[in-house]
Amino acid sequence: QQRSIALTEANIASSIVASTSPLLIAFYTGIGAGWRGAQLTILLLWTITIGLKHRQPIPDSPAPRIEQAAVESYRALPRIFWFYLLIVFLLIAAERCLEFWGADFMKNEVGLSKAQASSAIWAFMIGMLIGRLTVSRFAQRTPTPRVLLISTGVALVGFPIFWLSSIPVLTLIGLFVTGLGVSNFFPLSMSLAISAAPDRANIASVPALFGSGSATLLAPQVLGWIADQTTIGTAFGLVFVILLLGMGAMIFANRLGSRHNDALVL
Repeated sequence: QQRSIALTEANIASSIVASTSPLLIAFYTGIGAGWRGAQLTILLLWTITIGLKHRQPIPDSPAPRIEQAAVESYRALPRIFWFYLLIVFLLIAAERCLEFWGADFMKNEVGLSKAQASSAIWAFMIGMLIGRLTVSRFAQRTPTPRVLLISTGVALVGFPIFWLSSIPVLTLIGLFVTGLGVSNFFPLSMSLAISAAPDRANIASVPALFGSGSATLLAPQVLGWIADQTTIGTAFGLVFVILLLGMGAMIFANRLGSRHNDALVL
């Protein structure tokens, strides 16, 4: 019942660590250890975690009694699940394109130096962190589909500012606002997909994660290919189209869920 909140808060921890990674690399580079020296900290944290928690049991979630044949068949998943799986793919695709190519866009289209463009990605990361902190509380009293629709709307407001502005300050503002919206695409869309089949959560999580991984693999490659044929600015139009498709898919899926009572709806 608390899946959306749990996934969002787990991603808050992820955002905090991701935001500190550049600082960690800069520190080790500054003392002459190079960027590879940062791996030492990761190994240290892993060692401490294993030492402290290796005996900590992870309890199984209480699963309802259902037919084994239904558990083992993807065909048993409700139709609404596959629409939410499409939403997972679309929204994660938009997020990954921004993460992979945002700095390159600001270098080539806005005119920032390589160092400035790399540093400017912090606006996106900070936006994602603030967005996840906010939504982790907002999601406690608001249905998940509505929160995801609002998040997509925020991204659709911020992205054109980032994409179409040639003024660095406006570009950073747009990137920050886009980060606010994009921040919860993964935890909320994954939660919706798995919640669409509550009695088959284990089997539903497999295609849901496959959809997320496929978006991570394919979307940045497609955007890069388009950029090679045109420009990175033109290629980023793909992100705007993906966000619009994601919004449309969300509205349709919510109506379908409301009609069939298959999932949490608006």
